[in-house]
Amino acid sequence: MVFQTSPTGWFVELTKSHWSKSDKEPATIVEHLTVPAAELVHFQELVPAEPPKKSRFGR
Repeated sequence: MVFQTSPTGWFVELTKSHWSKSDKEPATIVEHLTVPAAELVHFQELVPAEPPKKSRFGR
């Protein structure tokens, strides 16, 4: 099951059922997780760096 808890978040329930050789009935494992997400609202393109200029004392 998946529940949306906010516009950018979810609560997830994972259920696994299996038989083992020693069990007389299936075993069930339930896990819960929260999945937060973020929305990119602003992106600024980086200006490429230029190599340093040679000084008169440089090689």
